[in-house]
Amino acid sequence: AYGTRPDDLELTLYRSINGGDEEEVLISPEWAKAGDRWTYRYIDLPLTDDEGNIYTYRVEETEPEPEGGAGEAGDTYEMSQDGYDLTNRLTGTTEVTGTKTWIDDEDGTRPDELRLTLTRKAGENGEKETVTGVTPIWSGTDSDNWTYRYEDLPKYDENGVKYIYSVEEAVPDGYGLTDQSGYDLTNTQLTSVDVQKIWGINDGEKLPEYVTIGLYRTENAGGTDREPVADEGGNQVTIDLRDESGWQGTFDDLLKYNPQTGARYYYGIAEIYVSGGEGQTGSMGDYIVRYGGTEEDGFVVTNITPIAISGTKTWL
Repeated sequence: AYGTRPDDLELTLYRSINGGDEEEVLISPEWAKAGDRWTYRYIDLPLTDDEGNIYTYRVEETEPEPEGGAGEAGDTYEMSQDGYDLTNRLTGTTEVTGTKTWIDDEDGTRPDELRLTLTRKAGENGEKETVTGVTPIWSGTDSDNWTYRYEDLPKYDENGVKYIYSVEEAVPDGYGLTDQSGYDLTNTQLTSVDVQKIWGINDGEKLPEYVTIGLYRTENAGGTDREPVADEGGNQVTIDLRDESGWQGTFDDLLKYNPQTGARYYYGIAEIYVSGGEGQTGSMGDYIVRYGGTEEDGFVVTNITPIAISGTKTWL
């Protein structure tokens, strides 16, 4: 299996009479090798000695060395024997090593430790199971790149099938798991953006059912070159503000940094629809729209009813 199985196996046949001293029988077995089960046979063995005493035969196997790179990696064959039936089980140990990369502003949100769960399955079609009784060894936890290592893990199951290990992370609060490549994990800090709607209208004026606020972001601190933030389906991320929510809402679980470059994201908002009118923007044209606030303290969108003032000019 895995290129470690030798082409031949060395057996030694012994015999004794009534528990007496053993002697080696200088004869080679005939082999029939099919898959994982090989069959050997010694033929034309005398049942007794010349005086009619019955022989007891015993077979002894010379421990095979794994072939190929597995032997160099410290793998061995563990032998067991039941009468004339021999079993060689491939055994060995391995380790799982990975990195944890933090993309954040180190404002105290990063946890002191991280909880990982190690799982495994025997071969591609095996059933996944949690590995218990193991704890990762961490290093570099004073930096943005931590390293962990699980040591002395079994490489094969009881049937000699190689384990496939994987790692699952309990994502800490305030972070998102933005990349996992094998055993390497990346956590990016999250943020949120609050929005409040204020109405500057006449008393008794009917309010729209809702307004839609679109989310934008840029990597420019000055807020220029903003682009719509898209969800997994490619649609712009929005929230609807309504009277029953107090005309307030929050964009949650937003990436604070670009996971690929580490650049800071700067968020902004815009009102893109007011219910009650025709067209893509609804009745937005019925209002004067003002923006205030900040990303840190929350944005404020004020819709003001426009009015007209007229009068006369008299010349005397």
